[in-house]
Amino acid sequence: MKTNSKSVPAGRATRRARLVGSLVSPLVVAASVVGQANPPTTAGPDAAPKSPKPSFRASGIQGTTAPSGYSGGATEEHGRQAATLAAKLLEDNLRDLLSAEPTYSCSRQAGLLHEALTHPASFEANDRLGVFYLQHESSDLARKYLLLASKLKGEDRSALLYLAIADVQEHRYAEALEAADRLLRADANDAAAHRIRATVEALNSQNPQALADYSLAARSDPSETNSFAEGLATLLLGSASEAERHFLSATVARPQSALLWTGMGLTEAVLGKTAQSIAALLKATELDPENGLAASLLAQLSGGSSEADSAILARMEALLQRHPASAVALFDHALVLYRMGKASNATASIRAAADELSKAVSEQPDFAAAHFQLSMVEDDLLQRGDTGVTHESVVSHLRAAVELDPGVAEWHYRLSRAYARDHQASLAAAELQKFQDLKRAQADGGGATAGLLDSLPVQTMHPATACTVEPSK
Repeated sequence: MKTNSKSVPAGRATRRARLVGSLVSPLVVAASVVGQANPPTTAGPDAAPKSPKPSFRASGIQGTTAPSGYSGGATEEHGRQAATLAAKLLEDNLRDLLSAEPTYSCSRQAGLLHEALTHPASFEANDRLGVFYLQHESSDLARKYLLLASKLKGEDRSALLYLAIADVQEHRYAEALEAADRLLRADANDAAAHRIRATVEALNSQNPQALADYSLAARSDPSETNSFAEGLATLLLGSASEAERHFLSATVARPQSALLWTGMGLTEAVLGKTAQSIAALLKATELDPENGLAASLLAQLSGGSSEADSAILARMEALLQRHPASAVALFDHALVLYRMGKASNATASIRAAADELSKAVSEQPDFAAAHFQLSMVEDDLLQRGDTGVTHESVVSHLRAAVELDPGVAEWHYRLSRAYARDHQASLAAAELQKFQDLKRAQADGGGATAGLLDSLPVQTMHPATACTVEPSK
């Protein structure tokens, strides 16, 4: 999995938000905040429930205190971050089923569309166009052409499988299950069909059935991707301790699998075992230096001990050296610098983080999370008397963050506070109302959690380059 410096286009983010919102409803507590400011948590309808703080494990690198360093235990925030990332990955779990197909770049769209319109009875033309739209996350158009391809060549298993994926993305769950069952009638050990069934069941809160089908998929095809999906499903739909046992066994069986070590790191973080999580994720990035997911989670786990942070920073610097223009790599590097600076009271490190975040938003102006993080860092510098930043810049980046991604409650709260400091009472009240509305929706299992997922800096398993998908005539 590689880091993608492009943000998810608005239409894609909306589709992903709808899909993930229902999947992670049992995890609203675990994944409620992703490294943002803490709003008031007074009791009442607007207050989100708090999860218990994980216990500190005084072992490994997290429990080490250097003479000039710092130390801290596993935090509640770490578990929430890991659960959010895990939920995002499980939502994306069908995407690797497209790996057998060539990746069609945006430049191919016009030619593929021309072929399908010129030869409407061609299975190959409709199938290729459907795969293109599926790769670029235009599932409604993908379904249109894959349905036609499947009718033209009913015995083709790939077209039927891809049609089922499009059905899942379009929330046509009955059709997706029907397609999966057709595949299973032909081959009861079709792992991909079991994954389709498992995903639909997970999305509909049928957790025991989903876990059973994820397990069947892994037994039918014991690949690392199926093992990873089974472990994530166990983590999110079953028991974190069972998921830990799963990934322990899986990494013993496949010690060179960066993907499975990433799953181990996610699971340990959810359990509050920060030292073990960092060790697993460092292993994952050692095996695959381009593992953007593991790198981003490592950045989120920084700020606890100088020894751990030195190792994490080295990974971030190596990734940034290879991808100096990547907004995500800049973001992750800045986050580590900021947390190290906060932990050791090193203003120079915090200034360096601000510089990196400024580069990130310059490279990618629609990177909402980077705007928000930059506002936090600049506000910190203001409190330290730094004359190189202004309150107006803090407000500007907060405003950009909420405009780009209005679904994150805590961002509205921070903007409300900033307006209040400027004595702009009406603007402050409006942002506070948005915060309260989003918290209420979150408590009801609504879209606030999905908005948080869209704010994550990691875009995993998506096309490396987003493109505008033009509808067919």
